[in-house]
Amino acid sequence: MITGGPSSGKSTLLAELKKLGHITFPEAARVLIDEGLARGETIEQIRQDEYDFQLKTLYKKAEVEQSHDTASLSFFDRGMHDTLAYFEQYGWEVTKDVKDLVDHATYKAVFVLDMLDSFEQDYARTEDYDFAKNLSELLVKAYEKAGLTLVRVPIMPIKQRTQFILDSIKKYETGESA
Repeated sequence: MITGGPSSGKSTLLAELKKLGHITFPEAARVLIDEGLARGETIEQIRQDEYDFQLKTLYKKAEVEQSHDTASLSFFDRGMHDTLAYFEQYGWEVTKDVKDLVDHATYKAVFVLDMLDSFEQDYARTEDYDFAKNLSELLVKAYEKAGLTLVRVPIMPIKQRTQFILDSIKKYETGESA
């Protein structure tokens, strides 16, 4: 599973992994945004109730993660625990339903991308740099609190970042420290 703050290179990295033949799953929030835009909605309409949007994102992630083949090497753009970081960012209470969904998610490794030197907004990424920086820290805390294995992925060219992740997986599979 690959996570990191907005504009940390997750989508670019997943595109590179997919190009190499790996199974990848796009970010649930972008899927929901793209579906809304295809229906003719604006980004403002799609995200007018941010709490509802985050819940829909969580349910979409759960649906995808529960239906994929766990025996195959797969890469997700964000995981279930990202929701906890977003909830903390917004100051929302984590309900029992949300906690139950998140608690059932496990990953062999969580790759946390360091923030890139440049920050870019796009049609779906409306957060600013300060939001992204704070969220990056909250993401690490959420996954650490869950006791999941974190691998920090430093800033480097995309092919090297991709190879870093693939090498880390090989180390993990052979019992070496990642």
